[in-house]
Amino acid sequence: MSNNKERGGCGGSIVFFLFFIIIRGCISGEYDRSSTPDFDDDSDEIEIIGPISHSLEWSDSEHPRKRYTGTVKLDALDYYSSKNYKASCSPFDLTDNELKNSSNGMECLKEYLVWNKNISNYSAERIISDFEAEILYPLGVKSGWPYKKSYLHDKSKLDFLYSMFNKIQKKENLTRYEFADMITSYVQNIEYSLPWNGDCKEDYNNVEMVKDLVDQGYDCYSYVPFGYYAPVEFIAKFTGDCDTRSTLVYTILKHYEYDVVILGSQYYGHSILGVNLTPLKTYNPSYKIHDRKKYYVWELTAPSALGRLDPSWNDMRHWKVDLDNELDYSIITYIE
Repeated sequence: MSNNKERGGCGGSIVFFLFFIIIRGCISGEYDRSSTPDFDDDSDEIEIIGPISHSLEWSDSEHPRKRYTGTVKLDALDYYSSKNYKASCSPFDLTDNELKNSSNGMECLKEYLVWNKNISNYSAERIISDFEAEILYPLGVKSGWPYKKSYLHDKSKLDFLYSMFNKIQKKENLTRYEFADMITSYVQNIEYSLPWNGDCKEDYNNVEMVKDLVDQGYDCYSYVPFGYYAPVEFIAKFTGDCDTRSTLVYTILKHYEYDVVILGSQYYGHSILGVNLTPLKTYNPSYKIHDRKKYYVWELTAPSALGRLDPSWNDMRHWKVDLDNELDYSIITYIE
């Protein structure tokens, strides 16, 4: 289903801010319940048993008269594998705002945050004690680290999707540009929703972006680790936000050997894709230079052509490469 409403941002792009306030214990439980709308679902938990199937008919974003149809079917076990693996990489138990009491959680904490000293050999006890004594503190976050973890885990589990795209390619005899456009158009036409790493009800009155999107009619799902869905998880749910889409399309296009990056903006609270592929139609296209190459932007939350970006967030100085084609990720410092 295509949904062309303008989105004000996306959840995962401000995840580092939430992690900092969680780890510093600054989240307040007080909020005005009287102005909070009813939420049908407080969490992203849905029980899935057996195969999952989704069908979609969509138009090509650059050639609206050209239409495609496709059906994907995946196993529930792959969905849970994708979902649970990403959750295992999160250092925090989001439902109670505390660090996970596990060795894996601590290893994720060491990897995901940038610390003021090398803590690779620190025990969990030393991390906590040094943190409480203010000897140890975070300086920033590795913004593309979760996306890299999801890509590496899920890239071999998307054959059901690759198969659908291969059939369309064979039937339509698409050029390499048209093939990328068909794939991107598919994702652009999947329903939008907000996976949120906090509590949607509470943050409705605390976080402007959550309120804006919920007021526009979009669903918000609470306690989603890192605030995005991993590729297989996303296709199983068939709904998601901007960095959810960026991670999926990044994974798919890399499978087909395109040169791609994930672009993120803390300033705009948004995530998009960058592709080293020259636009055919867009006038004065937007791009980000990385490793002396031009990566043209691709908006994924609504039908849009390569190189075209909403004027309200097209200042490329506010965009960073969160994850590049070589799986290197950027670091967002605590103070820009």
